[in-house]
Amino acid sequence: MLFEREEKTALIILFAVIIILFSAHIIISGIDKAEFAQTYSNESERGSMVILNGGINSIERTKSGGHIILDVAGVKVFIPGGEEYNLSLQRDDIVEIIGNVDLYNGEREIVVDSRDGIRIRDDKG
Repeated sequence: MLFEREEKTALIILFAVIIILFSAHIIISGIDKAEFAQTYSNESERGSMVILNGGINSIERTKSGGHIILDVAGVKVFIPGGEEYNLSLQRDDIVEIIGNVDLYNGEREIVVDSRDGIRIRDDKG
């Protein structure tokens, strides 16, 4: 079966779009999230991507779900399924957190959506 001229043009355009999207995906996934994040403040809007640097004041693990809740510089940080990340977090570690601002029971928190959103800057040794 031979394609008409319009069909050939449509297929070429379709393949070009697929190649462009694939290339964009690879480029964007290689960019550090920190490039897009704003420094966290009490005025940070819900849903915005933020970055927070500070010391860990406390670490809690939920009874179910394998979640971790941190207090970093007085800000609550929720790491869903954080136990799977095999993090060696300790109190007083200096960390960089990248996540999205959300509310839980009326309290502001940063929700980390991947292992890349947690960086230990300085272990207490």
